[in-house]
Amino acid sequence: NSNISTQELEILSNAKNKLEQKKYTPKVIAELKSDLAPLARNLSLSKDVVSFYARLSQEFIDRGQRGMWIFPTR
Repeated sequence: NSNISTQELEILSNAKNKLEQKKYTPKVIAELKSDLAPLARNLSLSKDVVSFYARLSQEFIDRGQRGMWIFPTR
């Protein structure tokens, strides 16, 4: 997606590669959160990544991992 920044693409690709290598999913998700959190706090996420971040965040809240994600406001 051309709307995603190079930094976002690097973060997402890194997580995807780890998942494809069968790395421990909760750890990959925690690292993804950690890597995206500074961009979310600075409101630097593209619209597409904000949407992904929000959907993924909701999924983890539904599984009882409340407080694990930051919801950026736009």
